[in-house]
Amino acid sequence: RLLMPTLLRYCQEFPKSVLIARKMAYQCAKKITHLVLETDAFMSTQSGGGGGSGGSGGQAGDSSNTNSPNKTATIPGTNQPLPPVLAALMELQNDAYNRIIILTLSAVIQTIVLECPTALVWTYASENKAHSSLSGSPLDFLPNVAPSSLPMAPRADNQQIRARIRQSEMYIKDRSAAAESNWNTSDNSGQSGMYGVV
Repeated sequence: RLLMPTLLRYCQEFPKSVLIARKMAYQCAKKITHLVLETDAFMSTQSGGGGGSGGSGGQAGDSSNTNSPNKTATIPGTNQPLPPVLAALMELQNDAYNRIIILTLSAVIQTIVLECPTALVWTYASENKAHSSLSGSPLDFLPNVAPSSLPMAPRADNQQIRARIRQSEMYIKDRSAAAESNWNTSDNSGQSGMYGVV
């Protein structure tokens, strides 16, 4: 909690180095997952058997029915309960102690997504030779939620920022898919690896 103002102060500096951005995104994603897994909203849905797919089907900043502790949060305009991950993110946002933590960690990841998406591209590194932050993608450590669905501090232009983050997410997905296929983009050339691209 004490480091959050410092993280925010230097948040624009992290994307200047791909390696630093990758390691920061990895640490932030791990901490977000840890916070989400320890919330009452997430634990109650897991123990109650009502676990949903927590995907990116909504935004964590949406308002819902969380006034009563006995009521579960619902998707606005419906009777359907929120996915457990989004309910947990909303609980963290509403908690005075965890609010600054979740907003800061989310802001760091979202800044890296916008300013240095290359740092979040999936890569393969041998398990024996590389640190875990260098293998896969740091976004793999998020709790089944897209960076565009992470909480944001209230601003007038949040929708435009979320749209830009979604565009960067598509870029990351495309580059990650190309990396998984060893950068071979042509199916019928018979070439594999880098030679298929050249």
